[in-house]
Amino acid sequence: MTHGHIDTLASNGTPQAVFRSDRGSRYASAEYAQVSARPGVVLSVGRTGSCHDDAVAESWCSMLRNEMYYRNTFTTGARARFAVVDYVEVFHNRRRRHPTLGHRTPAAVHVAHQNPQPATAA
Repeated sequence: MTHGHIDTLASNGTPQAVFRSDRGSRYASAEYAQVSARPGVVLSVGRTGSCHDDAVAESWCSMLRNEMYYRNTFTTGARARFAVVDYVEVFHNRRRRHPTLGHRTPAAVHVAHQNPQPATAA
């Protein structure tokens, strides 16, 4: 994530973006913390020594490569970016069910989070 990405997030009305990273020195620097302290950006770092913190993100990157990237040829960077957005927004978020989300789609989890159901008496 660059300074430009953070500026775009802060200026386009995005309520909140979470930037996930390991505990590398680049992400622990004072300059990085200052830049990412802008409105709408939250830092999230893994626990020291835990290899499981990034497992879901690494699995997702592997899925993106295997299910979309390796199956296509892109003539321009713009076509590659469009293909990634299409994969994420059309297929991954709306149709692909995820074990870590109770075999629901990310879109269904988002809707449930935005509209919580009141607790019922048992």
